[in-house]
Amino acid sequence: MGNIPGGGQPWSTLGGQANVNLRSGRLEFEIRGLVLAGGNSIGTPDAINQVKGTIVCGPGSATQFVADTPLVSLSAQGNAEFEGNVGPFSNRLRTHKPRISGAHRGWPLDCQRRR
Repeated sequence: MGNIPGGGQPWSTLGGQANVNLRSGRLEFEIRGLVLAGGNSIGTPDAINQVKGTIVCGPGSATQFVADTPLVSLSAQGNAEFEGNVGPFSNRLRTHKPRISGAHRGWPLDCQRRR
């Protein structure tokens, strides 16, 4: 998504959630049970011990904007949490509307262009 490279292996999670306040830039995410779904380490997080959240607005457009959280630890069970500020994004709201979607190593916010 948005010309951001993936992690090289397919993956799966038991679940997770993300919340973002686009006006203040406050972002929270939780990932539960992230494991690889291919290769020799299928069913385990393998060597993945850190993850980050990524917010993408206008993926692939001339006005694309990307913001990452700091890396956070991924437990041996594939669990991770982040709570912090990566914004604000109020200027982006004029041309984009938010949509939550999944992506490698996090739950980014994909801000789709308003019509």
